[in-house]
Amino acid sequence: MGALFVFKASREAKASDLYQKALALYPTGSPGGNNLTEHGQVTAALEEVQKRYGSTIVATTALVDLGNIYFEQGAYDKTILCYNDFLQRTDRTHPLHDRVLVSLGETYEAKESYEDALKIYQLLAKEGAPVYQAQVQLYLGRVYEAMGDKTNAMVHYDNYLNESPAPLFGEWIRIKLRRWRQAEKAAEGG
Repeated sequence: MGALFVFKASREAKASDLYQKALALYPTGSPGGNNLTEHGQVTAALEEVQKRYGSTIVATTALVDLGNIYFEQGAYDKTILCYNDFLQRTDRTHPLHDRVLVSLGETYEAKESYEDALKIYQLLAKEGAPVYQAQVQLYLGRVYEAMGDKTNAMVHYDNYLNESPAPLFGEWIRIKLRRWRQAEKAAEGG
């Protein structure tokens, strides 16, 4: 039993070292101005963590970073694989679980796979931490709006405003809802 513990601890330490080296390669600077070569180096290093130490806790965490990089590169199918792999390896108690659900939903939105995004956001609304409940209403409204379903979009935007009347962003949504409702009234009256 002791030898197994030492072996696992050694693998975690080696994985952590490789992971830290990968993160050190991550380009810093202005958003959107990252060098693709540097991203390629980080991606290769994170993929190496997966290849060598895939069963470690560190490799599970590295999946999130790898998925985030793939997202930035527009490689949405790879992003989805990373996030789903992370979610399968963890449970609801993992501190990144709900954040990864949000990222997965955003990836589906970016792919314009709105039905898949809805499923993820509905799961988050049902089982997610309280801190995400208001925000998920906004996400659901956004997806329904993209799908052309203003009725459901309005319901979720109203829910968002009732749960989190954010001053600046909330005002933008209030204006949008007001315009939609005025258009509905005009259509009914004319």
